[in-house]
Amino acid sequence: MKKLIVYGGSFDPPHNGHLAIAKAAAKSFGCSLCLMPAKHARWKDNEASTEDRLKMASIAADILNKDMPGTFFVSDYEIRQEEEGETHSIDAVRHFAKEYEKLYFIIGADQVALFDKWYKPDEIASLAQIVYVSRPGNEISDSNVAKYHMIKLEMEEYPVSSTQIRNLESIDYPDEIRHYVEVKRLYLLSKFGNYLKPKRLEHSISVANVALKIAINNPEAALPIEAYRAGLLHDLGKYVNDEAAIAMIKENFDEKYTKYPSWAYHQWTGAVIAKDVFGEKNQKVLDAITYHCTGRPKMGPLEQIIYSSDKIDPLRGYDSSGFIKSCINDYHQGFIDVLAANRIYLAEKDLHQDDSKDLKDMCYEYYLDKGEKE
Repeated sequence: MKKLIVYGGSFDPPHNGHLAIAKAAAKSFGCSLCLMPAKHARWKDNEASTEDRLKMASIAADILNKDMPGTFFVSDYEIRQEEEGETHSIDAVRHFAKEYEKLYFIIGADQVALFDKWYKPDEIASLAQIVYVSRPGNEISDSNVAKYHMIKLEMEEYPVSSTQIRNLESIDYPDEIRHYVEVKRLYLLSKFGNYLKPKRLEHSISVANVALKIAINNPEAALPIEAYRAGLLHDLGKYVNDEAAIAMIKENFDEKYTKYPSWAYHQWTGAVIAKDVFGEKNQKVLDAITYHCTGRPKMGPLEQIIYSSDKIDPLRGYDSSGFIKSCINDYHQGFIDVLAANRIYLAEKDLHQDDSKDLKDMCYEYYLDKGEKE
């Protein structure tokens, strides 16, 4: 019997939960699975274009096929439908029912209670076996399960959503798709263009990826999402002019920081923009932004990771691979190595030097001269 699983959705973007569902379904029912991006989400607006969502679904299928070759493919059936008028799931079900003797049609737990409100639900259920996936926080409508003879896909619940990823609240999706999002500047990254020039945004993305690697290899130090998010946000204040920067610092920080050299202003203005514009609430992330340039005594683990990642970004044009390896091996020792090298570099170049004893000097003294002892 020729069988197929049809797994439709926005895939905006596909995440590891989607991949886990696809893999579990293919194993459970022993047949191929089609990822089918919807042209228009029925209950919400898509953020990425149909072209981008189709591409990301294709990347997801390629990843899945590494473990189960030839099992997964992507259909652009819904996306190819005429732009005029609505498309409905029954159209896709009828389309695939012509070629396959047995269809499985996957829906999310949130749609079980709404299924009777779908267009032609009885016909869908007559042509395909409806399979629902449990999700934390969603109650299942037993009446619809019984009425449409739905079955549950047995698998561990996967607590991640595309909304979380779009809002940079999670990075629980494949690296390949994350890199696509970065290159295409999708979702929240599209907002960064209002604050950062292209090269500076490229730097921020690179810093975020360095920080992510360090955090993944030092799980006691910081959550990966905290490191990635702080890396992306750290330079948001780079292009605030001095007059506006001084006003922002006076309003949000100790006024003494306005006496610092202007090269340091962006760490404070960046924290303000991250909080007020991008909605950052995590104080560890905000602190990492606030002191990424100068450092300070008694820096938290995330602060150390972001300080190091900013200084050893591969895009800075020197071979930083040794420092990156050191930070990945031990974030704190790597930070000490980076801090020491940065002090030598600034002294040799006579950069960022001034007569006052500032945060930078106090950081050097605390970590390098006194061995972290007051």
